[in-house]
This record gives sequence, C-alpha cells and structure tokens, in this order.
Amino acid sequence: MPLPKEKLYHILKLNQVKNKTNRPVKTLICTALAMMVALSISCSAEDGQDAMDGATEPQGPAGEDGQHGQDGNANVVASDWFQVQYDEMSGANPPTWGVMSFQNDDIPEVDLEEFVETGGALLVYAKLYEGSDETDYMILSTPTTYGNLTFISGFRNTANGVTLAIQIESADVASLENIPNLTFRYVLVPATTTQAFGLDSDKLPKTFNEAVTLYGLDR
Repeated sequence: MPLPKEKLYHILKLNQVKNKTNRPVKTLICTALAMMVALSISCSAEDGQDAMDGATEPQGPAGEDGQHGQDGNANVVASDWFQVQYDEMSGANPPTWGVMSFQNDDIPEVDLEEFVETGGALLVYAKLYEGSDETDYMILSTPTTYGNLTFISGFRNTANGVTLAIQIESADVASLENIPNLTFRYVLVPATTTQAFGLDSDKLPKTFNEAVTLYGLDR
C-alpha cells in the first residue's frame, strides 16, 4: 500500500539528512573497500539534493522622487505700492475721472499684448489709509466702489499698444494725486501659472490676503 505523499516527503527528508551526516564515514568505508578489492565499485552514496537557493528577484526600479510643488509666485509680476499719478484726466473742473496707464516700457518683465492674448490674469488693489496710524488701512480689490470713490482696472488698446489702465472716479480726482493715503498695486499672473494651479476666473484670489498667500507676495 503506497505511503501518503506527506509521509513519503518526511521520509525522503530524513534520508537526506542521514546521508549528509554520514558522508565522512561512508567515504572512509568506500576507500577501505577499494583498497581491499580491485573492483570498480562506486560506493559513494548520492547526497540528497540541496534545496535550491531562492531565486533572487530582480531589483525593482528606484522610486522616482516626488515632484517638487510648483512655486506659487512663478513668473508672477507684482508692483510695489505706488501713489496716484494720472496720465489722463477729464476736462471737467474739477476733474471727475483720471487714468493711470502702464505700457510695456513701464512693465518690461511682461509682453502685455501676449499676456492678454494668452489669457493672463490681472489683479489690482487699492490701499486706503483711514487714519494717521500706519496700520489703520484697508485694501480693496478692483473694480470696486467705496463711498464716492470708484476704482476700475483693466487693459486698453491704444495707439501705443496694449496698456494696463487704472481709472479713478470721484467728485474731484485731482485731490487724490500724489498723496500717501491712497496707493495702488498691480499683480500680473501669466496664463501658464493660472493653468498650472487650476485657477480659472472663478478661483482667482478674491482679496489681497488671499493673493499674498497664494503667490507669496510681500505686504
């Protein structure tokens, strides 16, 4: 009656162990017999086959370094805070509107025509001081109206090419020129950056604080 496979396996393993353990003794016996009788007898017992070394698995490819997070202010151009200096004013007396215009010569870091054509985003902020304390101010995103003041920003096509325009409307805009209590700042975000961050027109910063956080701007 044949032995079960499990029992046969254990017997084979025991024989292998015995063969390996008795190998020096068997070698001596066979040598002695070979000297006593001139018979060509092979008496070295076959060793049980050593278990094959586990195949070495090929080393997996080295893990790729995680991509560095993109810099939030990459290619973003931001001006310093500047006072009002009009390039145009209405002919009324006193003037009721005035415009500041910035051309490529004023913003050499950006080709304004290409910037507009590719869908770059313009952010313009107005800072109004409400007291003598330097910390007593508010920053408004344009376009907006605050009291009797209206601030409008955008791009215009002129004879000199595309310009960045900031317009102020009030009962007397001349009184707002060159005063420290009203300053402006523009931020130009190229289309490549808005696309990289998934920032369509609905996801652009709504406030100056949000822009500071997103683009790493100085206050």
